Amino acid sequence: MNLKYRLVILAILTFGVGYISWATLQTHVVGLKHSEKKKLSSLPRISYNNNLLLRFQQLCQAIDPSTDNYEMQAKLMVVDGADSVSSHKYIDYLVGKNGTDFYCKMENNEIINTDRFCLFIDHVTKVVLVKPAQPIPKLKIVPNLKGLLKTLSSERYELREGAEGGQNFIKLINEQHISCKEYKIGYDKESMKPSSFYLRFTNIDSPEDSTKDKEIFLEKLTVKANFNMSEMLRIAGVKNVNGNILLEDSYPNYRIIKM
Repeated sequence: MNLKYRLVILAILTFGVGYISWATLQTHVVGLKHSEKKKLSSLPRISYNNNLLLRFQQLCQAIDPSTDNYEMQAKLMVVDGADSVSSHKYIDYLVGKNGTDFYCKMENNEIINTDRFCLFIDHVTKVVLVKPAQPIPKLKIVPNLKGLLKTLSSERYELREGAEGGQNFIKLINEQHISCKEYKIGYDKESMKPSSFYLRFTNIDSPEDSTKDKEIFLEKLTVKANFNMSEMLRIAGVKNVNGNILLEDSYPNYRIIKM
């Protein structure tokens, strides 16, 4: 995985794509001219199907990791339309949180954070960074629902539903949006559980060229209502004995760096 791709993923894991999109949006809204703001406010109000909107909100809440105890697993892919060498490869993605415990695994990288220690494991370079326990990052894979739903019409998003690839979906879309053009959640119609999530960001340098948009895919998405760090440590082969981090035989020739 190239450095640029890793940095994009790191931003998602640390700050959340929802935060990135809304931070970008606020930056550009502040910079709008008064005449542009007035033009937006003068457009006719968009009306929404309340039942469809409620279903969309429920699906979003099901994958919102702001809850205290959850586990999310999926296949993740990030595609940058402006980058001709952007990877079109799905990677394993797993994130879990329970109280002060936080775990994230993305292909060859793991973050393990407990109330006693924090590990950053890179299985490519075979390096393990050991640090004191860190504050749990506030992941926002889904948009800020309260803020988004309050301004849905003024942001000019259309609410649509449909089916593709054997699954139903609900999406918000605005091809002229200055930050995020599309949010889409796929779900199983019988269980009403989310099965995929998709985001399409506007390229700030070429906002009208959709081929340069940045896309984030979460496929084969599953969410559990609880996360067991003890079980994850056992699977990862990590032990804490009297404050010393011990790695099992699955970590041959790994270099441990204490910070």
